[in-house]
This record gives sequence, C-alpha cells and structure tokens, in this order.
Amino acid sequence: MSKIAIMSDVHANINGLNLFLDDISKRGVNKIFCLGDLVSKYFYPKAVVDIVRDSCSIVIKGNCDYCIVENNIFKFTRKNLGIDGLDYLQNLKNIERININGIEINLFHSNINDLESIYNPLFDNTKIDNFKRVIYDYNELFIGNKPQVSFTGHTHQCYIGIEENNNIKIIKDDEIIINDKQKVIINVGSIGEHNHIKVLENRKFSPIIDPFLSYCILDDNYEQGNIHIKMIKIPYKEELLKVYLDYKDFQIKNDIKNFEEETMKIENSLIKMGYDEKTLKLKRG
Repeated sequence: MSKIAIMSDVHANINGLNLFLDDISKRGVNKIFCLGDLVSKYFYPKAVVDIVRDSCSIVIKGNCDYCIVENNIFKFTRKNLGIDGLDYLQNLKNIERININGIEINLFHSNINDLESIYNPLFDNTKIDNFKRVIYDYNELFIGNKPQVSFTGHTHQCYIGIEENNNIKIIKDDEIIINDKQKVIINVGSIGEHNHIKVLENRKFSPIIDPFLSYCILDDNYEQGNIHIKMIKIPYKEELLKVYLDYKDFQIKNDIKNFEEETMKIENSLIKMGYDEKTLKLKRG
C-alpha cells in the first residue's frame, strides 16, 4: 500500500520545498515523485537537487533542468550545482510509465513528446492559437487510446481533467477516485512557483497570483482497478514574504544580477496578496 505525493516545479525554491516536505510528513506519505523543473528562478539549486535526489523515487526532467544543463549563460546555477549536479539533471528521463493497481500511469513534465509544449484546458485556446507551444489535442498527453492517467506540471496551475465526450472535463472537486476505464489528465501545479498565466483579449499574457503552492497525493489503498487522487494546496502568503526578503538579501550579498523580472513578480504578488508597498520597503530596509 502506498501514499504517493506527486509534485513539480520546485524551481530552486528551498522554502517551498520545505513547506511541501513538512506537509507530506503529516499525511502519511511514503513515496514522492517529482515531475521536473528542479532549478532556475530561485537561488538554492544544489540544496533542492540534493533533497529531491535523496527523497524522490522517480524524478523527471523539466525544461528548466534541460536549459540549465545546455546553456552556459546560467552561470550562478551551474556553478552552484557543480559537475555532479549538472550530470544528475542531464541524465534524468523525460517520461516514466508505471502501473499502479492495474492503472497505466504516465509521468512527464509538460507532455510526452517534448519538455515545454503546453496543454492547459483552463486556457481559452481560441485566444492563443498564435502561441506556438500550445497543444490543442489532449490526446497528445496520452500514449495510444487505452484508458490511462497522465500526470504533468509545467504550467504551475493545478487541475483534474477527465475525458468525456471526446473532450476534457475539469473536475471542480479537489479529489476523485479514478478507475481503469478512464483517461485522466492531472496537473499537480507547483511547489516552488505561485505564478501562472491567463490570456487576455489581445492574446497577451497576464500573471495570476495564487496564495498557495500545490501537489497531489495518489493513494492506492483501494481495490484493484482504482486509485484515489487528492489535490493539496499549501498556504503560501506568509512564506512568500520570507522568500522575497531572502531573495533580495541573497542577490545583494552574492552580487547576483539579471533577476529584476523575477524580483518584481514576487513584489507584485505580495502587493496583490495584501501587503502594502511601504511595508515591503521597510522590511527589506
């Protein structure tokens, strides 16, 4: 019997990872799967990779992991990871297929065929048909036509979607029992990044701020042919302030530049969550 936490998109955010680890310790979880993007955006790549490497039964490669390995411009992250960390990321698989309780399960970062093409049934796809990385056919997230469950991350936006009448129907509840006759897509969201995007009328993108991080728990303590999925949302507002203050302090102490956009994203998030601009300035000195 297993209770498996499936998470994604840590993005070198040690605070988010620790929140996740603390949360699963209270829920009887005995396995962890990670769907990629261990690194980029935040400043603790080695600590995150070391923890994930030690604690996760399955780890999938994400697009950010690939970029860090392949591109020399990410000097801070590459130096922090060292050769061993870079080799570890480079050797991660793009997809794993397993069977739990007679149900075929696919684990990947974004989709089966590459690391960053997006399928998101929460988008209005008619507004983003000029965005080359968008997938319009949900079947691209499955292998063949048989019933199966695909777990993904990448968009930072969690959902449970079930095939119904040749379409994906989004389940409003945060938990569901899945049987071996269904095709289901589950996006586990992110435990390191609270920003995802919405599409505006002019086909430009605008950030959506979630006051939580998310992952899911797969419970196989059911009869053959059934599994239970529960989406977990971890409150993040208070921790995000700590992340922000550390983020600014870390950049100053280590003379790290070119993170202005990420800094502003966090700052804007805190303001939208109710923190006053003056308060933020006082806290960061």
